[in-house]
Amino acid sequence: MGKDPLSSIYAPAHRKKLLAVAGILFIAIAVVDWYIEPYISLGFLYLFPIMIVGGFLSRPQIVVIALACAVLDFTNLPKDETLVHLIFSSAGFVGTGLFISELLRNRRMMTRKHLGDLMKLPSPSI
Repeated sequence: MGKDPLSSIYAPAHRKKLLAVAGILFIAIAVVDWYIEPYISLGFLYLFPIMIVGGFLSRPQIVVIALACAVLDFTNLPKDETLVHLIFSSAGFVGTGLFISELLRNRRMMTRKHLGDLMKLPSPSI
């Protein structure tokens, strides 16, 4: 059987590398978004680093990072944009991070449960 790609990406051994990649992505997106015109928003790109950190950080940390991304996205908008954009982007970023976190948490729980069930199986008699 092959390895599960989702589990191998979010393996604890990759934590430091992936968090570093997420940090670099945050900075790169913010810098590029700051240099381009206000009517071209790259804020949706913040979803990718949020998906990375969602697999490793706690819920409060995910919420803080997602809100920071929403504020960074909001600051490059034209001045006549409303706070509605900030609210919806905050909800989207927070929801994405928490969704990934819960998806991986449930995956780990079910893997442990199935492994425990396999260990309880009687050995076949020959």
